[in-house]
Amino acid sequence: MRKAINHLKKCDPVLGAIIQRVGAFRMEFGEPNFHSLAEAILYQQLNGKAAVTIFKRFTEKTGDPVTPEGILN
Repeated sequence: MRKAINHLKKCDPVLGAIIQRVGAFRMEFGEPNFHSLAEAILYQQLNGKAAVTIFKRFTEKTGDPVTPEGILN
């Protein structure tokens, strides 16, 4: 990741200045599961606050964590 960030800083002075000011992007990895997939799909379709509200309602109906069985029920 460091190699990629250094490359971006060298290639794009504007982006380099932003990275210098804000800091480098940090990627967080989570265990891939059905719940994460369902959440990602929903968040792609909606604005942040609306997505949070609708996903909360969705998990109230299907269970938390979301499972294929919960959706079928």
